[in-house]
Formats: sequence, C-alpha cells, structure tokens
Amino acid sequence: SAMLSLGPWLLGALATPQVGVGAVAPLAGPSVARPSALLAEVALDSLGVVVQVGNSLLPSAGRGLFLRLDEGVEDVVIPSGTPLCGYCDGVLIEQAIGDKAVPFAFGDAQQLVLHDGELKPLQRAISDSGAHGVWGHSVRRYGPSGEGVSVVPDSVTRRVLVPLEQAVAADVEAEVAAYEAERAAERDAAGPAFELDGDPAEVDGDLDEMDGDAVEIDEEELAAMAVPEPGFEELGQYCNDLAFDKGMLATDAGSFEYEAASEKLNCLLLVWQLGLMPSSAPSGTSGAGAGTILVPSQVVLVTSRDVRLNVPGKSFEMGARYGLQYWRVLSELGWLE
Repeated sequence: SAMLSLGPWLLGALATPQVGVGAVAPLAGPSVARPSALLAEVALDSLGVVVQVGNSLLPSAGRGLFLRLDEGVEDVVIPSGTPLCGYCDGVLIEQAIGDKAVPFAFGDAQQLVLHDGELKPLQRAISDSGAHGVWGHSVRRYGPSGEGVSVVPDSVTRRVLVPLEQAVAADVEAEVAAYEAERAAERDAAGPAFELDGDPAEVDGDLDEMDGDAVEIDEEELAAMAVPEPGFEELGQYCNDLAFDKGMLATDAGSFEYEAASEKLNCLLLVWQLGLMPSSAPSGTSGAGAGTILVPSQVVLVTSRDVRLNVPGKSFEMGARYGLQYWRVLSELGWLE
C-alpha cells in the first residue's frame, strides 16, 4: 500500500476509527480478493483502510472504487460524514457531458456541503462563514434576524463540473480556456489576501492542500491501459452508483426501487467543498464575511452512514448515491449508453 501525506483539509475531518463496534452491520456488497487492472492504491492510516481503483465488478461499468482493510487491521468502523477522497480534476462548463458530470446547483439550503473542514447543511455554512451569498445562486433570508435561508440557482451558465479530460475530449477547449481566463482575472482582482490556484474550480488555502507522495501506480498495468496517473483528489470519479439500473427510468416504481437499492448498496455521497471569495456586498452588509460569497472548490466523496469493514484480505466496491433524477437527466441529454 502506498503512503500518502494528506493535506489539512482532509486530516481535520478524518475521525479516529472505532474498532470492533458490533452495533454497525458489516459492509455487504460486491467484493473481490484484489481488483483486476489495479490503477491506484492509497493507504489512509488514520482510518485503517486502503482506497483502490481497479476494474468494477459491475458489468460494463469500467473502473470502480474499492475499500479494503489495511495490513494488520481486522475490524474498523468509519463514521458517517468522513471524507475519503476528492472527485476529479475538473472544470465548470455550460452543460453536462459524459457520465461523470456534477452540477453546482442547490435547490435546498439543507443540502450538505464541506466547509471549514466540517460536513454541514449549506444554510449553516452561510451562517458560519458570514458570507452574503453563494456563487451562481440567489440567496434569500427570512425569519428573525435573517436566520432562515433559501437558495435557488440563478442565471449563471457554467455550473457543471466535468473531468478536464472529458471536457477536452468533447472539444470544449475554447470554453475551458475562457473559464480559466475568467478565474485568472478574479485572482488578480482579489490580490494577495485571496488567491485561486490550480484547476479553475479550486480555492487555494489549507482546505485544499494536497501534499505528499504521489499515488503508487503499477507501471506495467498503467502502460498496458495507456491511462493517465490519477492523483488522490481524482479517485472519486471512478466510484459507481451501485443502485442504478437503466430499467428504473422506464417504470413508475423506478424511484422507489432506486431508493431501496441505494439504501442497501450505496454508502458514499458527493458533496461540494466551499471556500470564500471577495464580492460586491449588498448595502448594509457587515461582519467577518461581509463582501464575500461561498464559491465551489472541489467535489469530495464522504460516507453517508457508518461503514464497517471486518473481512481482511477482501476489497469491497463502494457505491455513491447520485439519485435517479441525475441519471434521468443524463439519459435525456443522450449521455447514457
């Protein structure tokens, strides 16, 4: 297993694993002694597990994301809300392409986000940060002292995150270049107190540091597959939705079937990590967050429930809940084969 030095944004959120907690049912899902065509393997020593990328156990699903116990560990419970890895090195564009697109769109202020190293509802992230808005959304406050918050997407068009290689393959280089130029202009305008660095959707600072050694890759397999080496912040894009079946889109009971299967098979969620960016504040705004808005930094995979591993020597394929509506939209756009 490779050792990776994780940045503070993740280390601060990784809880000490509970060992031998019998109240949590062991993970039950597709498993194998070792994933075939292993592409990446990262040890999370603070959790006692190893994250792997290899061929999925689902038919025609490509690669998958796996979790196994580290050497010498026999029983671990990973608490709900624990971040496991980043999703992708991506860019925000106008519309979904491929099957890995993630929209930056909130229709409910109770949707979970990662902010300041903690998983919390968007409403609390707004309150805790003191920000007066959320990029790409209209924010309205109500109730005593404006404690209640509602959010709806506004007219911003570039709000769909896709892996950079998919964007380039889909011939949207001009859009990618324009987006990068806009972010560069924002960085210059912000000055030294706040900088955007790296990919167009990444906010610089402690929450986004990814330090340490590169993920260990099997060079022979890598050469045979002719694929780029994924970084730790890119492993999440290989996680499949274990609950989805295209037949669900054709039946009235599809939503019920999906939710039941997802509850059983999926134990990860995709959440946006948010940072602060200077912005023109509405008149009368004051406080630490005055003149700032919450902006997308990156997408992170977190556990949606307590996850127990107690079978040494086996790799379990992990599932992420995308939601049936996500697959319905991709189907309507023609991105489902």
